[in-house]
Amino acid sequence: MATNLSQPTSLGILSKLPPELRGKIYLYHLILHESIPMIPCITPSSVRSHLADCKTNSHFEDHRMGVLKCINHSSGETQLISCPSRLALLATSRAIYNEAVHIYYSENHLIFDSVARLQKFITSCRSRYRFMGEISFRYCLINWNSDVFRALIDCQHLRIMRIEFHHRWVSCGERTSLVRAAGMSSLRNLRGIKILELSGKDQIYIGEGNFAEVDVDDSRAVGPILRSELTRPRE
Repeated sequence: MATNLSQPTSLGILSKLPPELRGKIYLYHLILHESIPMIPCITPSSVRSHLADCKTNSHFEDHRMGVLKCINHSSGETQLISCPSRLALLATSRAIYNEAVHIYYSENHLIFDSVARLQKFITSCRSRYRFMGEISFRYCLINWNSDVFRALIDCQHLRIMRIEFHHRWVSCGERTSLVRAAGMSSLRNLRGIKILELSGKDQIYIGEGNFAEVDVDDSRAVGPILRSELTRPRE
């Protein structure tokens, strides 16, 4: 796999290695082989606060990912409370960062729990989001923003996308098919997706002001349209 390595400047002992070998080291270190929840609010101070205030005191280190997790024994849910420690490599020097940052974002599966969270990542990480190669996000009518979908067009490495359509039609006040939903036209302009996985429900108009809920992959829903357009080759 091409790693787009630059000429060494302040690589330390790594400068003694050929670019090909450095690339293999980065690939081994930065590919986590597990989905990564993108939680931008995680900071060293937030980790310390959680450890001080958490009443469950059920924390463990996931050595495979290099993260600290907290288990809620009542619900059985596991919460990620620290960023992958392997990212420390990217903070070693600007030269290492420039050589390796694209590997982390293009080769790992990044999970966003909402379009709003994806938009926040894109806004705050304008030099990195373009490297994304595999993402999952939840699409809800009440937190869409078409700018985020237009920005994804710049992600030339993006090849795998998973979208969960999650709605409470009554509470969000929308009575429309996702085909006509705000922001959908921008999403439909995306191209070059090799694997597109869709889940959830859509609404279709059945006449006399009534709508019926159907699977997103129903022939009358938005799924077939997205599959047809997003999987077209990039121009």
